[in-house]
Amino acid sequence: MAYNRFNKSEYKSDTQDNLKKIAGAFGKPKDDPIINNGDSIIYKGEKLKIVNSKFPLPANKNDITDLIRIVKSVPISGNMTIDDYSNHEDVEGSPYEDCYSYLTDLLVETRMKLREYINKLEDDNFEKRLEKPNFMAFYRPFHFWPETWGIYMNLSALQRQASRIYNYNVANGTINGFTYDDAISLSFFKTYYHEMFHHKIELFGTKMEIAMRKPVYDSSFHKFYCETYGTDYCLEEAFANVYGLRKSIQYLKEKNLISYNETELRNLLRESVLRDAPMGYRVSYEISSVNDPDREKYFENKFLEILIDFTHRIFNNNIPPLPIEVDTWNLFTYKLDPLINTKNNVTFYMP
Repeated sequence: MAYNRFNKSEYKSDTQDNLKKIAGAFGKPKDDPIINNGDSIIYKGEKLKIVNSKFPLPANKNDITDLIRIVKSVPISGNMTIDDYSNHEDVEGSPYEDCYSYLTDLLVETRMKLREYINKLEDDNFEKRLEKPNFMAFYRPFHFWPETWGIYMNLSALQRQASRIYNYNVANGTINGFTYDDAISLSFFKTYYHEMFHHKIELFGTKMEIAMRKPVYDSSFHKFYCETYGTDYCLEEAFANVYGLRKSIQYLKEKNLISYNETELRNLLRESVLRDAPMGYRVSYEISSVNDPDREKYFENKFLEILIDFTHRIFNNNIPPLPIEVDTWNLFTYKLDPLINTKNNVTFYMP
């Protein structure tokens, strides 16, 4: 019999403490006091009030009823514009003062790979609409905010997006019997899982940091986001939308929180939210076009390969020594596993 000479209690992990260590070693942590219900935070120069912190993710009919009540408690105002419903302004807390430099500093080799990527998408029988060169929600990375990291949702914007989904269905008759409360459920979960994808990218960068001992998320992944934001090369936003589309419907169906046909729900979200989204976000419309998870995974892997190629060039100033076939990424099974899950809480806010 093998004898374990180690006390198991020595290895009890403390996730929050570990995230603080990651922030200290590989990030740029900011002054980060604990946030309570009723407190205010400053986000991109705007003062936002926290109206309900630590709300559990709905998992049954009672939970979803409580969520709908909370979202509807905020008076809806104004019309929903393209920027208003899709421009999440994600990854809050950038250390780059010139974030969103629109490709001016992006490596030439990376730009070429992105151009080929978009061209491949357009070759799949799509019109040549993709261009190459009021917050809904945002994700605070723990690399910058080790105490208050996570997903923040704007109650008023969620309700306006729900109105857009509902009104589109009324005008086009996509789903019979679809209610405004159903639209709120779709609006919330599509946005929640959109933000979770940004968290998944941060976790992927953290895994690379542990292996490489270099600030991968700060100096490469987030830099890539900043320099592509506002263009159709901002693939992190595209895949955040793809993930939000697929996972929101999957979760609602698994928990019996919505009863409509999955294909009809998918079509409703694609046409009401994804098709006319701003640049970057709207690329999700092409990626999700044929409802083929394998095709979506192929393009996601291709994005990750471009991201790692960019990372290698950033830190080594040369071409990666071994080109990797896109399908090889399928062997990296847990690359985008999140810490955030359905047992976590959501923070709501309003301006």
